[in-house]
Amino acid sequence: MRRIERGDALLLMSSEDPVIDRKFDILKHPNIRFTLDGGSAPYVMPHDYMGDAASLPAAEIETLEPDKVPEETLRQYEWIELEEINEYEAFEKSEEIPH
Repeated sequence: MRRIERGDALLLMSSEDPVIDRKFDILKHPNIRFTLDGGSAPYVMPHDYMGDAASLPAAEIETLEPDKVPEETLRQYEWIELEEINEYEAFEKSEEIPH
């Protein structure tokens, strides 16, 4: 362990060598005007559409007869074929990085 100057910062990133650099005064950044510190309105997170997501219980799916499902219900879901899931799982396994 060693000391660094007060105006320096130590930057550590995964799989990279450490970097010592001068600290930056963020209030002097050209885009500070877009932040609360620069006088802009606070950032509001957009609506979480995934929070509205729903799924069907497995027992209901097993008894589901697609030709008897109302059209309105069909439009509410994205239907995924079993083959698509198998292809995705096979792709995921082929992309795995050994540890």
